[in-house]
Amino acid sequence: MSDKNDKNDKNNNFTRADGSVNCDNLRVVAALVDGIGMILTRVFHDLKAKPDLLDSIPDEIKGDLDSTLNTLRMIRHNIGVDTDWYNENQAHLIPEIMGESATKREKFRANLVNAMLAAGFPADMLPKELQPKVEPSKAADAILSQLRADGIIG
Repeated sequence: MSDKNDKNDKNNNFTRADGSVNCDNLRVVAALVDGIGMILTRVFHDLKAKPDLLDSIPDEIKGDLDSTLNTLRMIRHNIGVDTDWYNENQAHLIPEIMGESATKREKFRANLVNAMLAAGFPADMLPKELQPKVEPSKAADAILSQLRADGIIG
């Protein structure tokens, strides 16, 4: 196994710091290709089990579907050739990859918001989906404190 592939096999390298999928990791690419291949294979088998439905699909489209699956097989057979997981389906990693992605994406988003707020960016100018979630009781306390500080209420 090459050093690069050994480094990419580490489970903490499935996603980048911003939560995007790390397609530099061959195992991640293999997992995604395997997952797509499994879904398409199931669709093709279901189609073949329903001759009436299969007959209603134009031959050109049937050829495109076969070409798509064959292309995925070709891609997959060239990913991770010199690894110990080459012949193993990697689709089982998809939930872990997606979970890691969601966790890192949320952390990245929080760090981005904190950096913007620390730089003096007004919270109400942030896009709605990035605005910090404030508990209603804390918001009310903050408003009352500001009104007291401004001398509006006693």
